[in-house]
Amino acid sequence: MLSSFKSVRLLDPAAVTANQIGQLTDEQKNWLNLAARGFGALQAVLPIIILGVFACFFLPMFGSFGSFSILPILFFLLILGAIVAQVSGGLVKTIRLATRLREDLSQVSIRQIQGQLGFQKGSYVVPLGEQILSLPPGSETGGMLPGVTYRLFYLEKSGLVISAEELYPPSMAQVRVALTGILAEVNKFSPEDIELNRTGEISPTQRMKALPQAIFGAVFGLIALVFVGLTLMPSFSGQDFSIQAAAFIPMIISGIFLLIGGFMFVRAVLDMVQSSPAQVEGDGRKEKRVSGGKNRSTRYYYVIGGTSFQVNRQAYTALIDGLDYRVFYLPNTKRLLSIEPITLS
Repeated sequence: MLSSFKSVRLLDPAAVTANQIGQLTDEQKNWLNLAARGFGALQAVLPIIILGVFACFFLPMFGSFGSFSILPILFFLLILGAIVAQVSGGLVKTIRLATRLREDLSQVSIRQIQGQLGFQKGSYVVPLGEQILSLPPGSETGGMLPGVTYRLFYLEKSGLVISAEELYPPSMAQVRVALTGILAEVNKFSPEDIELNRTGEISPTQRMKALPQAIFGAVFGLIALVFVGLTLMPSFSGQDFSIQAAAFIPMIISGIFLLIGGFMFVRAVLDMVQSSPAQVEGDGRKEKRVSGGKNRSTRYYYVIGGTSFQVNRQAYTALIDGLDYRVFYLPNTKRLLSIEPITLS
């Protein structure tokens, strides 16, 4: 459903004109109705999902512990409580938004206010003191940029922004400062770090970003050495130093793993003693890469000037497509050190 909102254009002049006189455009009505139906469906399906989990995983335990045992009930409540604690914030927010959005559609009341984009809890919003206005789900920023002041039109009940217009011509300097601050927070670098990177230096904290790969490579190589030792132990027992033919294949495999672990370790150590960062500039975009199989996993990347950098989910969300960026990184492990926008496209 969220992919349907990527085309929402909050800076559409026709939408702004309609919203100024308290009306919605046909396009706005379409995506708002779609959002209300989608959230309503989630609201209806959620209890079914919880009951399904209970029936599939916890009811069989009741029989194994006895008909009147309290243990499986307590166990289920603990597990359910943990799940609810983990996801309740997002679900409660979604259900509240669905309810208020339906109220907005039944009686349209459009408000306007001035504000700027902010980034909170993994998504772009418009913070206004105690009130926080939401953007259409899945629309990212809807064409808006941090550091720019907008006149915002939003629905009264849900606080959902439906259109915006620039009050002043956007300043690249303001956008750069605001967006760099957001990217610094989610990518874990400081203003001092990026200042050093601009002068061709790396901070001690940034060098340590290669440490996890160094540890992983060392452990990987150590496991391979242990496996070689266990493979050769029967051959060397009883002062017999001849290597059995059956041990050659495990030794070759272990040798390959040892080389891989050693290669990773050496590259990471070289980055930890590196004096200058590598850098790349170019058009910036983000990518999701989903691995198949039963244990599906999603990895998030920045692609800047054709070079990919793996990032976390919040960092992925914070990058705004359509801008040119400069990235400073460790040359061997390709660990991102800092990133900043350089031009508007």
